[in-house]
Amino acid sequence: MKIEPIYHKLGKLIAERRVEVDMTHTDLAIKIHLSRSSVVNIEAGRQRISLHHLLKTEKALGYPFGYLIAKVCRDDHR
Repeated sequence: MKIEPIYHKLGKLIAERRVEVDMTHTDLAIKIHLSRSSVVNIEAGRQRISLHHLLKTEKALGYPFGYLIAKVCRDDHR
């Protein structure tokens, strides 16, 4: 199954912010109720993230509701 480019962009944003806030893959996984390997795969763009996990991710990373989708969409239309 081919993963759409949006998931690669989203994963990159998540990874950058996770590092910025000094959080490990495991820390984030615990906060959003996923496995560490799922977080790694999401960040690499190999796994799609569900909406409820995306919202938990935004909260865990200190972003406001809808920030990541807005950022990906905004960057996609430049």
